[in-house]
Amino acid sequence: DDDDDDDDDDDDDDDDDDDDDDDDILSGVYVKSLNSHCGDTNNRKYQYENSDNQYYGRKSRCFNYGKTYVHGNGNRAFAGCFEVKCSLEFKHLVYYRGEWRDCPRNGGIVKISEDRTSHDWIQCPRYHDVCSIQERINKKAAINTRRTRAEKAKAQAEYTEVNKQVKRSIRLFNTNIKTVLLVAAKT
Repeated sequence: DDDDDDDDDDDDDDDDDDDDDDDDILSGVYVKSLNSHCGDTNNRKYQYENSDNQYYGRKSRCFNYGKTYVHGNGNRAFAGCFEVKCSLEFKHLVYYRGEWRDCPRNGGIVKISEDRTSHDWIQCPRYHDVCSIQERINKKAAINTRRTRAEKAKAQAEYTEVNKQVKRSIRLFNTNIKTVLLVAAKT
């Protein structure tokens, strides 16, 4: 019996560890460790039909979300994969319940809809937990490349227009010279 009690104590210790993990998840949503399944598009086949528009793919991250009931009926909480967009201005958005939602830069709970009995919510992680610095660098480089291409195209268009004007001027000059020479030859 003493051995059974020791086993029960060990199980209680394991439960305490699980509670610590839950606290960590709810306080910081450690995205990097939770997202291994969100990036795998093969996981779509395991998704329930009514899955709050969950998304699996390269731009997907794991989020806690749910519903809080006002009159003491408790909370319903889930974890799910949702698409994320990152901006160069240190903003990130999550696609949840059919709309892009702004997430606080430092993370936190975002209330989605409220009525007298409940409200839906999603817990956003911090910007730096979701959006990598390399992603920012790549976006800046892409924008600079686009600007460079646009500037090149604009310069080419300006050159083409100026070149047309020069050619017109040369033709006009040649026509004027021929006219002057013809008039001079007749006199």
